[in-house]
Amino acid sequence: MYVVNYQSEDAEIIGKVLQKYSTVGQLPAMPLIGVRAMVEEKFFIEVDAEAVVNGDG
Repeated sequence: MYVVNYQSEDAEIIGKVLQKYSTVGQLPAMPLIGVRAMVEEKFFIEVDAEAVVNGDG
């Protein structure tokens, strides 16, 4: 996860929000990477995700 102007105290807040909306219980390990800016000024975070899809259906 890329976070604009990331500070170490942001980790707790981000963790609480992720846990609130997570459906998997224990969150997987993930990097939090501080960046100076995003492509669009209005963006605060960017998340890269991968999905595993069962090919049987």
